[in-house]
Amino acid sequence: MTVSHHLQRNPSLVGAEMDSEFIMLDVEGGSYFALNAVGSHIWEALEQPMTQDTLVASVLRTFEASDPGRVAQDVASFVTHLLDKGLVHPVEG
Repeated sequence: MTVSHHLQRNPSLVGAEMDSEFIMLDVEGGSYFALNAVGSHIWEALEQPMTQDTLVASVLRTFEASDPGRVAQDVASFVTHLLDKGLVHPVEG
């Protein structure tokens, strides 16, 4: 998986916003996940196929982050976690 591959969230997950977090339930896997503001932003963005590079740009723009390298690392780590858990999957771009 490279930063130029398109990703999209798994449509079988159920989610809802609660307080300042977004909670997701993986009905098939029996797990739940809580996302902070940045994670929620990425999750919402992945409703449509998107590359990791585009996600990084969106996070930088939305949260006015000052360290693009750190944001890229954090987004890559988060996306890898989502892929490992089956919460997102690669799609044809």
